[in-house]
Amino acid sequence: MYIFKIPASIIRDIERKISNFWWRNNNKTKGLHWRKWELLKLTKKEGGLGFKDLLTFNVAMLGKQAWRLSQYPYNLWSQLMKGLYFPNRDFWQAGKRSRPSWGWQSILARRKAIAPQVMWVVGNGQKISIRTDK
Repeated sequence: MYIFKIPASIIRDIERKISNFWWRNNNKTKGLHWRKWELLKLTKKEGGLGFKDLLTFNVAMLGKQAWRLSQYPYNLWSQLMKGLYFPNRDFWQAGKRSRPSWGWQSILARRKAIAPQVMWVVGNGQKISIRTDK
């Protein structure tokens, strides 16, 4: 869940297993469904039971990995990804390249989601290109 984008069909199957665990009386008979699963996934403040929405959780964890790649470029994992996928660029200009892994494709998909919220710090101004940077 932290590195790979899990297909929605698999997430639905996992959620079905969780709901069956809570609603079944035993293995032979179905239990009584008191509320819809979507309502149970709401937070307790909103009237639900606080079960995690696994699809949203997966998206958030992938965004977190993309953020870590950009903020901690000297970590071992960041160095490995840089060497494989963007050796001559930074994370924000990295492309898909040929034959990318499923994990890299997943992180790139989340990079598009967090990019509008990302700002950069000017610092001493040496890394700013007056002609190309906005």
